[in-house]
Amino acid sequence: MKRSKVKQAQYNRQHRIYKYKVIRQFHEERGWSIKDMCSILKISRASYYKWLNKKPMEDKNSLLIKQIQEICEKNNRLFGYRKMTMKINKISEKPVNHKRIYRLMSLDLVLMVHPLNL
Repeated sequence: MKRSKVKQAQYNRQHRIYKYKVIRQFHEERGWSIKDMCSILKISRASYYKWLNKKPMEDKNSLLIKQIQEICEKNNRLFGYRKMTMKINKISEKPVNHKRIYRLMSLDLVLMVHPLNL
């Protein structure tokens, strides 16, 4: 049975992460060389170190959600995702995409829906 491309990509990613965890474990417990293990497992050292030093996305998102909630409270929840994106980009070091702000606001139920004035 042949896997779909998405399933294959997920499997490859999980397999690669498993290899990274094995390398870390054997290096910490037994003192094996990272360079040798990477070459045996056919992984570049750069990708291993990138994985090792990567910050979890959840931490970045939780910080961003806190900023969004603070801005909402200060402005009586009047900002939609467009204004929120502009405000966040003014105060943050790195620019944040409007789609990410929209997604986080809708997940956190902060997304504003303005009633029609009839």
